[in-house]
Formats: sequence, structure tokens, C-alpha cells
Amino acid sequence: SGELRHEDSMGHGEVLRPGEIQVMSAGTGIVHSEFNNLPDREVKFLQIWIFPDRDDLTPRYEQIRLAKAETDYELHGANHGVYLFVLEGVVEAAGETLRMRDGMGIRRTERVALRGIENSHLLLIEVPM
Repeated sequence: SGELRHEDSMGHGEVLRPGEIQVMSAGTGIVHSEFNNLPDREVKFLQIWIFPDRDDLTPRYEQIRLAKAETDYELHGANHGVYLFVLEGVVEAAGETLRMRDGMGIRRTERVALRGIENSHLLLIEVPM
């Protein structure tokens, strides 16, 4: 909820709103900051750091508006797994009930069965295993 302002040394100045994600690679170097864009309102966000598989990447920034989906999740690779994180709501995934801020790693499958028990928002990160 709320709005998060991002600024960096590459000249980006963006406001992230609910339903958007920021993808940033610090690569060979970047200075950046995030702060509440609406000081009179609370901002909640999740920051996830993933180490790349190689060094000396070119720094980059991208802001993406996520599409709504009401379906099972099909993995994109035979040797991939997926990390599922419940941002809001209650969902059943792979036979388990997950609530807000619960997470689960799933592997050795081609498809993850998802069923919303309540109106839910999920984050799924697919990774090679």
C-alpha cells in the first residue's frame, strides 16, 4: 500500500504504486534510494535481493505494472522451481494453505495449483534449480 519513490544515479526518478514492481541490478555500481512518496500515509513494500550468476553486469532499472491472473502457474523450464510469497489474503498452493507473509518453495513439478480462499495477491519468483 502507499507509494514508494525511487531515485538513482542513472537519472531514474519513479513512483511505485500497488501492483507495480521495480527490477534493478546494481551491477558494476549505482547509488539509489527509496522513500515514502506520501509522508502522511503509510507505505508497505517488500524488497528482495537476488544474487546474479555472474559479476560485472551493467546496472539497469525497470518498472513493471503486473497483470492480474486467476490461474494455476505453469513453470517455464523442466529444471525450475518457484518461490511463492503471499502478499495479501489466503491461498491454497500445492495442497497447503498459506496466509499473508507466508512463503513456500516448490520444485519437481511443471505446474503449481493455486486456489484463492480469500481475495489474494501473490508474488511468484521462478528460478533455475
